[in-house]
Amino acid sequence: MPSSIGATDTEEVAVEHLLRDIKDAAQGSLSKQVSDKVMGLKVLASKLKEMREYLERVVDGTFPYN
Repeated sequence: MPSSIGATDTEEVAVEHLLRDIKDAAQGSLSKQVSDKVMGLKVLASKLKEMREYLERVVDGTFPYN
């Protein structure tokens, strides 16, 4: 028995979004942990840079220490 399945453009877009979410959810736990650690290290580097700039200004006397 021949059959076909059709969908509207809106339905196709919705399915594509769902498939993208499933792909992201299927990401292995190891790769997710690595991604999380990389993001954490980027934030840490940013905060360390901010602290370094603050301390340099305090040492130069252009900024009061707090």
